[in-house]
Amino acid sequence: MKFLFINELPTIFISLKIALLSTIINFPIAIFLGNKLSQKYFFGKIIIESILFFPLVIPPVATGYMLLLFFGSKSSFGYFLSTLGLEIPFTFCAAIIASITVSLPIFVRHVRVSISSIEKSLIEVAYNYGLSKTAVFKNITLPLSYNGILSGALFAFIRSLGEFGATMMFAGNINNETRTISIAIWHYLQVPQGEKKAIFLLFFSILIGLTVLIISEIFLLKKF
Repeated sequence: MKFLFINELPTIFISLKIALLSTIINFPIAIFLGNKLSQKYFFGKIIIESILFFPLVIPPVATGYMLLLFFGSKSSFGYFLSTLGLEIPFTFCAAIIASITVSLPIFVRHVRVSISSIEKSLIEVAYNYGLSKTAVFKNITLPLSYNGILSGALFAFIRSLGEFGATMMFAGNINNETRTISIAIWHYLQVPQGEKKAIFLLFFSILIGLTVLIISEIFLLKKF
């Protein structure tokens, strides 16, 4: 078991690094979009929601394929990046982008629900006292919704950690670069005598997942 753990450390570190970086990048984006979408209506809201939550209603492999088409050298944007010396597909950066794409909708949903649950009367009173939108957001909205925000971050993290389809399609199965825990489990089940490694990574991912879920539920319970 000790040998298996040491041997799979690169895969575990890569998975944790991708999940952590994507969650950190998602944090300000999710808070901004969640706060914006918590409003009853504004011009373009339906379009933003449709684009943002689209990865939730299609297979992750399809999401990865769309990313591959968009960032690939055959697309205009991909060709432009290649002229700058940037090749995104099948790199560590591609794994980050795939992780961000599939986890951001979950993060935004948690933030939106948390902010929407705040009593509107508190916001109205703050505005009546002359507080600016920035001050209201900083002093009222964020403190009252931080449990939901942190819970959303944890769910986004665990979604990134368990991502397979989009990452496999867009970033590939490159050892010590894009091979995450999920991809490694699939990989070891395809090779002779790889089942022990797959089972070890399976139990490791279950342990991490349960830990994050318990912590997330603690944050949610504190809200009520």
